[in-house]
Amino acid sequence: MGKLTLVEQAVGATPDWRGIRTQILRVLTGKAQLYARARFRVIPARFLDDIIQYLPERGTVIDLGCGFGLFTLAFALARPNCNFIGLDMDEKRIAVAQSIIEKLKLTNISFLARDVCEVRDELGKDIDTLIMLDLIHHIPVAPGDRVLEHALALVKPGGYFLVKDVGTQPRWMAYFTYLMDKLTSDGVVYYRSINNWRETLTRIGVKNLHIHHQRDSIPYPHILCVGNKDR
Repeated sequence: MGKLTLVEQAVGATPDWRGIRTQILRVLTGKAQLYARARFRVIPARFLDDIIQYLPERGTVIDLGCGFGLFTLAFALARPNCNFIGLDMDEKRIAVAQSIIEKLKLTNISFLARDVCEVRDELGKDIDTLIMLDLIHHIPVAPGDRVLEHALALVKPGGYFLVKDVGTQPRWMAYFTYLMDKLTSDGVVYYRSINNWRETLTRIGVKNLHIHHQRDSIPYPHILCVGNKDR
């Protein structure tokens, strides 16, 4: 596994993730706020630092499978001169995300309730960076591969492609994560090994691929895959 390094355009001050999180939580209530607190706990500030180094200061970023848009919003607050698009098929979640935009008065972000397999013509331009956070392990392998292929097709040649997901090692962590998924969703999950991620992403055209574990106090086997679309 290669060591991740900062990309040239992303050198700068570390965002105030605590302040950003507070801004988002302040406009949420009830179950939405509880969910947001849980998600921010599962993906802590140092994970966001791992990701934001690959987001341009100016350009366009897609957050695929954005759900309620919590991390799309966080990155949009941290990169005010960058344009963000949150994409998810769940119209109710997108409606909540849109309401948060209005409350925070953000102008550099939009949300679309669309299938990634059908959205390319609507976007009308290539994307500098595409991120996916904990999406693919909820999709069976073959359809998941198609999602990855369509997602990569949106990225401009040389652009960044980031997938943060759940791995299979250590096995006891995978079992723990499975129990948590079973409690919070339907429990049907499709975790992939690092070797599977490497083979799949290389096959669809991701170059300069780096994959590493992200460790946290909560024992999830987080992995982050980062690479560039083939030129």
